[in-house]
Amino acid sequence: MIENGKYKGWENNQIRQDLESQGFEPQLIVEEPNDHLNAHKHPENHILVVVHGEMKLKIDDGDEIMKPGDKITIKSNVSHAAYFGPQGCQYFWIEY
Repeated sequence: MIENGKYKGWENNQIRQDLESQGFEPQLIVEEPNDHLNAHKHPENHILVVVHGEMKLKIDDGDEIMKPGDKITIKSNVSHAAYFGPQGCQYFWIEY
């Protein structure tokens, strides 16, 4: 489930504090420009919140373009791949 613009205009520390207040331990991930992650699955659910750059996610049920402030929840065992834009991508990553 994607929430476009959920954190649009928020500073990184504000996003982190909000996620922590929900009981999560977010990790900031930095991906290189034009890099990608091949299709894979995780046994846990995941939340991603983009804070810089752009990410295209290819998910079982379609593609999502994520920009700063967008939040997505990926359920466990859902195949997904990620492609990062020309500025790279920074995002908070949560497993639960």
